Order: sequence, then C-alpha cells, then structure tokens
Amino acid sequence: MQRKLTYNFNAQCPYLNEPHYISIDYIEFDMLGSNGSNYKKGSYYCDKANNCPYPSKDKWGRCPVYLDAPSRPE
Repeated sequence: MQRKLTYNFNAQCPYLNEPHYISIDYIEFDMLGSNGSNYKKGSYYCDKANNCPYPSKDKWGRCPVYLDAPSRPE
C-alpha cells in the first residue's frame, strides 16, 4: 500500500535570508521485512521557486529548505 502525505516544513532559506515554509509530499510505503511505515520525500512546492537561484545549482533541482527537511514527516 502507498499513500501521499503533504507536510509543511519551515527552515532558514538562504535566498530570502529568513525562515520560510515549503510544502513537501512524502510517499508512505510498506517495505517487505520492515516493521512500520517507510517514507520517501517526493515533490515540493515553494512560492518563491520561480525567482530562486538555488534549485538550478542542485543536480536534481532541490532547494536548500527541501534538503534540510527530515526524511520522514514529523
């Protein structure tokens, strides 16, 4: 079974030079031989992404706030 959770995460944004919220989709999935749920960070939304230079510096287009987010929702 798989489901998607949307989580709002707040961290220091180097572009805005202040704390900023982004929305991250986490994919919850079951892994054979594992107890409990596992999560993977999926896509994200940032309202400042169109002007931000940081995603273009990352091989996969990720922003620094996204990279600071935990690997599973809190």
